[in-house]
Amino acid sequence: MIGESEASATGTTIVRATDVDHAAQYLATALTLEGIRGLRGRALLLHAAAIAFDDGRVIGFVGPSGRGKTTASRALAQAAGYVTDETLAVLPDLSVIPYPKPLSVLSGPPPKRSIDPAGLGMQSLPDSPLRLGALALLERRPDIVEAYVENVELSEAIGLIVPETSSLIAMPRPLGDLVDVIQRTGGVRRVIYSEAGQLPALLPELLALATPPREDVEVVTPVAAESPRQDGIYRRAPFHDAVRIGQRLAIHDGERVVILDGLGPELWESADGASRADLVARVTRLDPPPEGVDAGAEVERRLIALAEAGLLIRD
Repeated sequence: MIGESEASATGTTIVRATDVDHAAQYLATALTLEGIRGLRGRALLLHAAAIAFDDGRVIGFVGPSGRGKTTASRALAQAAGYVTDETLAVLPDLSVIPYPKPLSVLSGPPPKRSIDPAGLGMQSLPDSPLRLGALALLERRPDIVEAYVENVELSEAIGLIVPETSSLIAMPRPLGDLVDVIQRTGGVRRVIYSEAGQLPALLPELLALATPPREDVEVVTPVAAESPRQDGIYRRAPFHDAVRIGQRLAIHDGERVVILDGLGPELWESADGASRADLVARVTRLDPPPEGVDAGAEVERRLIALAEAGLLIRD
């Protein structure tokens, strides 16, 4: 056994390891998991690096494991305060809970080594209260000569950020709460770069980037009452919440987020005790098909796809 951590019956976390480096790695993981459990349902927990400016504004850089968050933190925190390289916790009022743990760096064979941020010249946190000012997606491309920043459409941003969250399902409105944070911080940016050393120069642009046009958003919450079961009737499969974004719809069913467009949003929202004929009539009335297009066949095709995706149930 190289190492492990486990929770005892008393709630104490016990870490066992064969050497100091493995112990440090397992301890860091155990502390992170414990912190996530304590904030479950209270904070938006993102797999992100983050830095803070003197006025307390925080930029979070979201990315999956292996995307370079720790390396990005090391470079960014030469210019701003180090908040975290792993888990960014954002409360409903946008205040940020810092987690400036030692950096886990793989400089040879496993395990990773824990390095004191101060020893790397990384700046400490400012005295100002921390508040999320911007969210960015990290995208490293080796062929990029000059790093740049771009805006990301809300529906695309949701699909990319949800997999990089912890315990999102425990939030009162998983998608609604995430969208609220995104909109209140001016939308999501994408940072395209090749080397972490290019990132500090982009910080002013990330905070000053013009806020994209606010997209029409409507949160759809589950209704407790169910329609009576009838043969040939469609109804929505259980879901936690959904968000209508312009002509698109993002649905969170507890395990995944599915983005619908075209006829999908209208069919899904209308399939609450509706028959195929009802749905064809509704879609045809709202959006008459082009000449020569069989509305019934098109609706049937989309209904089959929604059912196969587990989003609709046909009794």
